[in-house]
Amino acid sequence: RFNKNTVLFHNNVVVANRFNGVATEKSAVKIYNNTLIENGPTGIAIVVADTDPKGTSPEIYNNIIVGHSDYGIFYDHPAFVDKVIVDHNDLHHNGQNYWQELNNEGLKAEAVNPVPGTGERHVDPKFANETNYVLAEDSPVLKLSRSKGEMGAYGMPEAVTEFDLDAK
Repeated sequence: RFNKNTVLFHNNVVVANRFNGVATEKSAVKIYNNTLIENGPTGIAIVVADTDPKGTSPEIYNNIIVGHSDYGIFYDHPAFVDKVIVDHNDLHHNGQNYWQELNNEGLKAEAVNPVPGTGERHVDPKFANETNYVLAEDSPVLKLSRSKGEMGAYGMPEAVTEFDLDAK
């Protein structure tokens, strides 16, 4: 969904996608309240080609990101590595939970951790079932989103609409 110049990606369940769970080349993006499970190498990939003229920074929050072979959250652009807003996510069982490229050639990279106190978690989110990935009643991430609601696709502000892309 577009909101003027900002791309909004929210309230989605993305499971077993062959590539990344979410990938964008825009810096003006908000990725929130998603459940991303075992999608190719990366849960969320932000690779910005050029500096955004409005100077906006990506925001990544209230997501559950589990089981990606390389990275949970990956971002790449020297102008944005200090400006990416990452908070109130649960990253569990990813190759590296966070990774940033510090230049456009990929010659300098490092694992990073968000600023302490940002509400990041690294625990098994405990789903009630693996059909729609609703959180179980004893989930350790209940009531831990920015707004003290649920993390993941079923958290507020909007409900999830289910689609079966394989349906005939």
